[in-house]
Amino acid sequence: MIPSVLATEKIAFICLPEPDPNRFQACIKISDKEIIDNLEKYARIWNNRGEKIKNIDDIKNVFAESIRI
Repeated sequence: MIPSVLATEKIAFICLPEPDPNRFQACIKISDKEIIDNLEKYARIWNNRGEKIKNIDDIKNVFAESIRI
């Protein structure tokens, strides 16, 4: 249940998870070059500013932190 973005030079897909794991995710197909370029730019910014998740303990910590908030 994780949103995902897949972008190439010509097309991008943004997939949003469904609460029910038996249902298909809602996916948006984007072919507008300006939007694709912005998605790539934002992904690079997020990657540089975000904390890297390297193993299962990192994932557990993320969930533990979200419960405390």
